[in-house]
Amino acid sequence: MNAIRLRGVVKRYGSITAVNGLDLDVPEGTCVGLLGPNGAGKSTTMRLLTAQSIADEGEIEVLGFRLPEESKQARRSVGSRHSSTTST
Repeated sequence: MNAIRLRGVVKRYGSITAVNGLDLDVPEGTCVGLLGPNGAGKSTTMRLLTAQSIADEGEIEVLGFRLPEESKQARRSVGSRHSSTTST
């Protein structure tokens, strides 16, 4: 399962396209970083993944939850997905 899945994500601010057709799959258990020059869309992508911003086009899933429709469920799941496997 992918922890993060984006398909054709577009975010515009007026005449400026900050994210243009982004496709991304991040498998569970993978650590990734967003690298790029200023204005590349890194911060916008993070705002989309946390439902602080809404995509103009495309599909976003975090932990199997569609954003922004299921953003509350996704936030509740972050950090608690594997808490039952923690030993005491």
